[in-house]
Amino acid sequence: MSIKKSYLGIYNGFQLMGWGYILSLYILESSFKRKWFELSVQVDIFLRLFQSLAVVEIIHSAVGLVRSSVMTTMLQVSSRLLVVWGILYMVPEVARDNLGVPLIVISWSIAEMIRYSYYVADICRVKLNLLTWLRYSGFMILYPTGISGEVLLIVSGIKRLRETEQYSFDLPNALNCSLSYWFAFAAILITYIPGSKTMYTHMMRQRKKVLQNCN
Repeated sequence: MSIKKSYLGIYNGFQLMGWGYILSLYILESSFKRKWFELSVQVDIFLRLFQSLAVVEIIHSAVGLVRSSVMTTMLQVSSRLLVVWGILYMVPEVARDNLGVPLIVISWSIAEMIRYSYYVADICRVKLNLLTWLRYSGFMILYPTGISGEVLLIVSGIKRLRETEQYSFDLPNALNCSLSYWFAFAAILITYIPGSKTMYTHMMRQRKKVLQNCN
C-alpha cells in the first residue's frame, strides 16, 4: 500500500472511530440522564474535535489527494464549524433543551460513519454493495435532518445574542466601527437556502452516477 493510501486509511479510520464514539457516548449519556435535547460537555468536546479535524479534507481536495470537489467540501465543513464553534462554543446556552442537538449529533455521526466506512473499504479495495448504497442514499434522510438541526441551533443562537447583545460592539468605540454578532449569523443563515440546495443537488448527481454504474 502506498504512503498516500496508508495516510488516508489511517485518517479515515480515525474519523470513523471518532464519530462512532461520539454517537455511542451521546446515546449512553442521554439514556442515563434522560436529556436527549442537551449537549453534554464530553460530547461537545469530541464533536468539536472531530469536526475541526475535517478541515484537512479541504486540503486533501485542494492538493488532489482525493477527487472530492474543493467547493462542496469547503461548504460542508465550514457550515458545521460555524455551528460547533460559532454557536455551540460561543453561545453554549442554546444546547440546553434544543431539538437541534439530537438532530445534528445523530445525523452527523451516522452520516460520517457511513462515509468514512466507505472510504476505508475503498482504500482496502473491498466493495460492499450495501455500504455503497448507504453512502449514496443515506444523505436523502440524514442531510435534511442535519441541516434542520443546524438551523434550529443557529436560530436559537441568534435569539439569545439579540437579547444579550453578546460579542457585539456599538458606536462610539475606539475602533470607530460597529459589529453585530447576531446579525452576522442572520446573514449566514440566509445562505443556507442556496447552499443546502447546491449540496443536495450535487449529492443527487453523484448518487445517480455511482448507482447506475453499480447496476
